[in-house]
Amino acid sequence: MESVQVLVAAVEQEAAVLPRKMHLQTGAIVCNQCRFGANSVKYSGANSVKYSGANSVKYSGADSVTWGDFSARGVGRNRNEALRRAEADIVLFADQDLTYADGYEKIVREAFERLPRADVIIFDLTYPEGGRKPIRQIRRLGILGCMRFGAARVGARLASLREKHITFSTDFGGGTKYGSGEDSLFFRDCLREGLRIYAYPAVIGHLRPEPSSWFTGYNEKYFFDKGVLWSQLFPHGGWAYGLAHCLKQRKRYGDFGLLSAWRAVCRGLRQGKRGL
Repeated sequence: MESVQVLVAAVEQEAAVLPRKMHLQTGAIVCNQCRFGANSVKYSGANSVKYSGANSVKYSGADSVTWGDFSARGVGRNRNEALRRAEADIVLFADQDLTYADGYEKIVREAFERLPRADVIIFDLTYPEGGRKPIRQIRRLGILGCMRFGAARVGARLASLREKHITFSTDFGGGTKYGSGEDSLFFRDCLREGLRIYAYPAVIGHLRPEPSSWFTGYNEKYFFDKGVLWSQLFPHGGWAYGLAHCLKQRKRYGDFGLLSAWRAVCRGLRQGKRGL
C-alpha cells in the first residue's frame, strides 16, 4: 500500500493549532516561515532547516507531524524545504488555509491506483465563495488545462519528481519578487520532463477564507508580474495570452483601465525576456 504525506507551506502558525485546524489524517511535514523565538528551529547553510525529535509534533488522527520554523521567505522555497524531507510514495502539497476532508488518504490512494501511469493528479477542492468550476471527469492535462489550478490540489509521486529534479520556483509566488505563478511553472516543468498530469473528480478538502499573501488588486504590479510570468510560460506567445487575459478581466479592474493593464503586461514581458 502506497504511503501518503502532506507537505504544508505555512506562515506564522503554531504547532499546537495548525494540524488540528487542517484535519490532518496522515503524516505531514510543516515548513513554517516565521520570526525566530525561543522554540524556533535554527538553520545552517543557505536553505537548510535542522529538524530534531523535539520538533516532531504528535497529533491525534495523523501518523506524525514534523514541524520546522525558519526565517527564509517565499512559498516556493517553503515547498522545496518540505519536498527535500518527504519520505512517502505520494505527496500532497497544501497551504495553511486548507481543511482536509475525512478519508482523503483513501481518495488519493484510489486515484493513483486507478491511474497507474499518472505522475501528478490534480484533485478538487471546495471554496467558501463558491463559483469555481468543479472537475467533471478524469482527463489528461496540458499546460493550458493546468493553469487554472493551484498547488494545494496536487498529489504527486515523489519518485517521479525526484527522478526529474522537479522543484518550485523561488522567484514567483507569495513572499517573492513576482506575486504568483509558482504553481503554473511547476506544471510547466513537469510537462517538459514528460510527466503525466491528470485532473480527477474527487474532493479532498475545503479552502478556508484567509487574506491573500500576494493579491492586492488589479493594479500595476498585478499585470506587470503576470507579464513576467507569461514570458516564462510562453516564450514565443506570452503577448497573445497576456492580451487575452487583459480583455477577459477588463470588467474587474475598473479605473485602472485596459490600456494601462496592457502596458503593464508588456513591461513585464520585456522584463522577463531580459531576465528575472
